[in-house]
Amino acid sequence: MLLNQTRCLVSYADSNNLSEFPTNIEKPVTCMNSACLTDFYRGWMIEVVPQGIGYTSVCYSPSRQRIDDDVVYSRDFLALNAGKALVDLYLACQQFSGVLRELYESDKLEYEEWRSLSQSITDTIGVSR
Repeated sequence: MLLNQTRCLVSYADSNNLSEFPTNIEKPVTCMNSACLTDFYRGWMIEVVPQGIGYTSVCYSPSRQRIDDDVVYSRDFLALNAGKALVDLYLACQQFSGVLRELYESDKLEYEEWRSLSQSITDTIGVSR
């Protein structure tokens, strides 16, 4: 959906203080789920989507990989902060997976150990495409 000459809620994080203000969109912006609250964090796009009586966050990587936690939050800024935490967790798991692979390749982990640990990391983050 193209948002053009519409009011959209844009948020900016100022250290620990999250301030929100409405602004006019000068250029068309493509929103993946036509969400009103969108932010970028560590290269990921985080959309806060109204869901029933609350909000959920959906995170997209630069390569359009999608992650979410399927939790409905009472406030939009809570969903945004949860999205940021989810991105942090995903990136930490990716780094840890790399370390495990290096340990396996240097024969410091057996195949079954590496596979089991890698699977537990994959299970920690629900990734859908």
